[in-house]
Amino acid sequence: MKLSIIVPDKTISLDGDGVVGINTDMSWIPENVHAVQWYDTWGEIEYNDGTNNERIEELGIYSQAVTDLQNAKQRIADEEARIAYDWEWNRDWTSLLRQYRTKKLTDSDWTQVPDSPLTEEQRGEWRTYRQELRDLPSSLTEEQYRELVRDENHELWPVPPT
Repeated sequence: MKLSIIVPDKTISLDGDGVVGINTDMSWIPENVHAVQWYDTWGEIEYNDGTNNERIEELGIYSQAVTDLQNAKQRIADEEARIAYDWEWNRDWTSLLRQYRTKKLTDSDWTQVPDSPLTEEQRGEWRTYRQELRDLPSSLTEEQYRELVRDENHELWPVPPT
């Protein structure tokens, strides 16, 4: 196990994976300690008051940094999950779906103009498709809104004529 504690930067790193600016109380580390480096079986304490570096054979009180790092990483993961959850559930899915639907309608406007190259039967198929698009939002649950916004090829989207 390689452990680095850099007190002024509030950094703890374990085997190359760490957190800079860790939001934890490090008052358990003596005030004159600048950093602690641990190399599997021995370590070194670096001081900020002119004291020579000290070799240590036991991690001792500095093993607390492993717990602090795990706690900090869990806090970060929890915060990221909360942000993702808020983003997911606080989006205006209805508005997004309507934007997508409007784009599909706009993209098919050409099918309804009198000089389109389509036959009357084909125009009728497109009219039916366009009406299905317009009816779509009123027949969906909120979860279905999310599914359709996430997947433009979802089975609930009306299929345009070929």
